[in-house]
Amino acid sequence: MAEGTTHEQQHNIMDQVNAVLKTNNEELMKNIVGMISQISSSSYPLPTKTDIEKPNFKRKSNEEQHKLNAKVLDKMQSANEYITSNQIEAAKEALSDGKLNFYLFVTHSVMYVTKFSNH
Repeated sequence: MAEGTTHEQQHNIMDQVNAVLKTNNEELMKNIVGMISQISSSSYPLPTKTDIEKPNFKRKSNEEQHKLNAKVLDKMQSANEYITSNQIEAAKEALSDGKLNFYLFVTHSVMYVTKFSNH
């Protein structure tokens, strides 16, 4: 009986965590769309790849982070272009891809910190 209850509790916890993650993801997407709309309506252009110099990195992890940041920037620029041309579905896809790259960045950062905090 206790084992079934534990499994049920774990299932309930997972459901709660999934609900919170879904809510957070939806909120994140709304915020990103809002920011892109603000950027689109402003007179300041987004930086382009040519505006961003590739520095020399002391650590490989910094170079990887820079690459992921560039990918996210590309997706945000694509989403901005899609929004200005009223291609909402394409903008959602670009934002989703950008979010995936952002999650890769966060995962990479957590793994890096974990690796060096255990030493």
